[in-house]
Amino acid sequence: MKKKDLVEYINKKITNIVKENSDGVFIVTEIPSVDKREIFRFFEQLRQSGVINMFGSSPILNWTKDDLHRWLYGMGKDPESMESEIEELEDDNEEGENDSDIELLQSQLEPIKYLLDNKNNVRDILVRGAMTRLKNGGDEDPDLSKLQRVFQSLAGECFKMWTTALYGNR
Repeated sequence: MKKKDLVEYINKKITNIVKENSDGVFIVTEIPSVDKREIFRFFEQLRQSGVINMFGSSPILNWTKDDLHRWLYGMGKDPESMESEIEELEDDNEEGENDSDIELLQSQLEPIKYLLDNKNNVRDILVRGAMTRLKNGGDEDPDLSKLQRVFQSLAGECFKMWTTALYGNR
């Protein structure tokens, strides 16, 4: 799926979410539509990167950019390591035997760069959503532990929102 088609599809899904909510589509009301798009893009780029099984992806929303970079580095999937590996493969690519490996790494590299560039923005969206949820619940001055609990809960709910928007509630 091309990027333009994906963005169009996500925008259409987000617009229709309120109508489809009675059909079992899960929605996080504390996060504005513009921010939902950012979360959906983040999940889609995470899926395209192939670095994690998507069922285990919601905790990544809680991480900072440094946490994500450290985790990627541990797997050898940080941009610097991948670029080095691509260069090595290109140097050893005499008769095109490494072309498929190079293409695979390059296709993973772009989503990984996106994830790192937008990680703090997604985390900020969740913090704002958690604060909104606590305020709407009547807690004007929440302590850090409450905020953290709601923040972690929102990460799981965002994953559920993304999956039900794309695949329905099956």
